[in-house]
Order: sequence, then C-alpha cells, then structure tokens
Amino acid sequence: MIQKITFTEDLENILKKMESNCYDGMTLRKQIRELQEEQTPQVVTQAPAPTKPHFEIPKAEEVGEDDELNAYIEEYRKTSFEDMNTFIELLPDSDDHQYERIILRLQAESIREIKEIIEMMEKEDKTSRGIFEEFLKNEQKKLAKLKKLLQEEEKKEEKQTNHNTIILVPNKSGKIRIFDEIEDIPSDFYEEIYELIVSIINGKFKRRKRFNIGSNAALGSVSEVRGNKVRVLYQRLAQDVYAIYSVFLKKTSNARGYRSLLLNRVGDYKEVEESIKKNIENGEFLEANDQYVEELWNKLGYSEAAKIYRKGRKDV
Repeated sequence: MIQKITFTEDLENILKKMESNCYDGMTLRKQIRELQEEQTPQVVTQAPAPTKPHFEIPKAEEVGEDDELNAYIEEYRKTSFEDMNTFIELLPDSDDHQYERIILRLQAESIREIKEIIEMMEKEDKTSRGIFEEFLKNEQKKLAKLKKLLQEEEKKEEKQTNHNTIILVPNKSGKIRIFDEIEDIPSDFYEEIYELIVSIINGKFKRRKRFNIGSNAALGSVSEVRGNKVRVLYQRLAQDVYAIYSVFLKKTSNARGYRSLLLNRVGDYKEVEESIKKNIENGEFLEANDQYVEELWNKLGYSEAAKIYRKGRKDV
C-alpha cells in the first residue's frame, strides 16, 4: 500500500492560489503514458535522462503577465531536479513584482503533479512502480527547492530596514518635472501616488517592473512602480539613492504607444542624469531636494510625511 503524503497547510494554501486557466495534459503524464505503452514485462527503475531547459521568456512589452507566467510553467514542467539551478537562473530577479507569484504557481504545479503520480502508483502492481517512484522523488525535490527559494527571500526581507533617499529630478530649466505632472492628475489618485513613492523610500517597491526591451538600451534601464493606473518612473543612482523622474496615469494598453511614452520620459531624464549624479553627496543639493520632497508631500496632502522622511534619512 502506498503511504499517503500529508501536505502541510502552507502548501495547501498555494493550491488555492492556482489560476483557473491552468494548462491540461502535463508533460510528465505524457512521458509516463508513453513509457507504459513501450514497457515490456520488466521493472523500469530510472526516469528518462534529463534535458536542460532552453526557452525564451516573452518580452514584457509584447505580452501580458499571464503569458509570461505560463511560459515559466511550461518550462518548469520539462525541467528535472538536476537542471533546477539552470531553470532558476531564468527566473526574474527576486525583487521583481512577479517573482513570488511565479514561485507559488510553480509550487502548486508540483503539488498537483505529486498527487497525480501517487494516484497512478496506487493503480499499479509492485513490479511496475519503479518509474513512478523516480518521477515522484524528482518532483518532491523540485518542490523543496522552490520552497527554499521563498524562505531565503523572507529571511532577506526580515534583515532589511531600508530608508532610501529619493531625488526629485528637475528638467533642464530647473523645475521639478513631477510637480507639473501631478497638477495634471486628478486628486483622486494622490493617495496612490504617495503610496508608490513611499514604497521606493522603504525599499518595498510596490509592483516593481524593470523593462528589458531587447536592443533598446534606453528602455533597458527603465524601472517603474505601479498602482492601478498610476506609474512612477525611477532610476537607482547609488546605494539607497533613487531618482524619481516621472509620475503619470497609464492611459493606453498599446505596447508601441507605451514604449514611445517611456522613451520620451527617459530621454528627458538622461539629459540631466549626469548632473544629478555629481550632486548626490552635495549637502546644499540634498537640502534643496528635502524642501522639494516636503513640497511634494504637501501637494499630495501628506504634510506630516516630510518629518518622517527627514528623520529616516541616513545622511541627515
């Protein structure tokens, strides 16, 4: 009799997070069926030789987040435990907003696969269970590897007590660009703008997205934090120092149109970037920037935030 596996509560919770559009007919089940069909009356004791993953994640501006997620799921199904390190290198950075969602979804995939393997094993006689046992061990080890990844990230977050400095980027004439942009945004979105900027200050980076637009070097350095419609573009200048250079509402879902908008924004920023980098340790520059940050909080309706920001600054 096959011993039942008792899944811990946290892994069962992962199953609840599985999207309704999961793929059917997984690669592993197909492999098992093919092996069963080809089997002669002998015990099969080894799984097929693993193959290294070779795939390309769709470009972020060309597909939606679900398409990107599905690409990882498809490749994960074909990956053996021996190739997990290679597969992990293909995952987005751990600070990417999609990272945790992808890992949880992959865990759910392994849990479902393990349960199905056990169900198939219970229907087989003892002499033909070897191949199932190999697949079962492979999937259990993959699941443990994924769980360890999230545990490591949780430990990192516990150790982090970030309070980043933000630099509000001026245009060539010296005016702070986002002040003009905020004036054109309805006040209903001010709370969302505030929360996104605070997420940069405290290192949480709400729904962070780093663009990777192939050969376009300009967009390759663009990062944004995202609300429902609000986008805040920023650039890391140094450790714990981030430039905020544009705030706007995303009004188009057209990839080409959005790419053009980003190119305009980052082009304006690049014109003043070197000047800002030269001044991030300049006391007078930082003092003036603190006054701009205080003005920003006032514009957004969070005047008390200025005191908290100054208190947390590491260079004050």
